[in-house]
Amino acid sequence: MEDKTLEEIKTAMKKPQPHDCETVLSKVLLTMQSCHTEMSRMQKQ
Repeated sequence: MEDKTLEEIKTAMKKPQPHDCETVLSKVLLTMQSCHTEMSRMQKQ
């Protein structure tokens, strides 16, 4: 699920977006990538 969501955000960022939307998408992507990395790390323990 997380991978699909990350890909959807990346796809949206490739399309022309208003500056505000672009900023929010960028922040959401960074947060989700961080959470995804943390979850993966926790699963390996």
